[in-house]
Amino acid sequence: MATGAIGADAQTPSLGAVAEKTAEQRKAITTPSRLITNADLEPAAPDAVRDAVPDADPDLGAGAVAGPLSEAAREAIVRRVAPAVVTIEAADVVGSGFFVAPGLVVTNKHVVGGGSTVRVRMANGRTSGGFVAAAATDADLALVRVDSPPNPQPTVALGAARHAQAGEEVLAVGSALGVLQATVTRGIVSAVR
Repeated sequence: MATGAIGADAQTPSLGAVAEKTAEQRKAITTPSRLITNADLEPAAPDAVRDAVPDADPDLGAGAVAGPLSEAAREAIVRRVAPAVVTIEAADVVGSGFFVAPGLVVTNKHVVGGGSTVRVRMANGRTSGGFVAAAATDADLALVRVDSPPNPQPTVALGAARHAQAGEEVLAVGSALGVLQATVTRGIVSAVR
C-alpha cells in the first residue's frame, strides 16, 4: 500500500516543482522582447475575410465592413472572434485579452499592472499561467506569453488602424467583469488618434 502511495506522489509534481519548471521554461526563452508593429502582422487573406464575414470589405483589413453591419455580419464576427478571447487575472485586476498568435495574447497594460505573471482563462474554460512578455505604457498594451495554450488555438488577425474613421460601427468582444465570457458590446469609433 505504501508503494502505491509513493508511486502516486511520484506522478503528481509538487507545487514547488511546477514553479521551478515554469521558471526554467521562462529562462529558456532566448528571444528578447521586441516592439511588434503592423508590419509584423499578417493580414487576413481577402477570401478568408469574405468567407467569415459576408459584408466584409477586403480592401479595409481583416473583418472590416464598409457601412453599417448587418445582423448576419455581426453574428459572423462574434462567432469568429469569441474563441480567441480570454480572461486575464493579474493580482486584484481582471480583464480581457485575445490571442494574436499561438501562445501570445494582447491585453491592456492596466490589466497586467506592474506584475509579471498572470492567470489566463481560455474560451473553453481551461486556465493556464502566463507572463508579461512586453508592455507599452504609452499605448496601454501588453503582450502575455501563455504557458500552456490550447492546440490549435484560434487567433484574431489585426486590421490597420489607418482605415478607422470616427462614427464607424465597432464591436467589442471580451469578458465583462471577468465573470461572463465572450460578451459583446456594439458602439461607434468616437475618435481616432
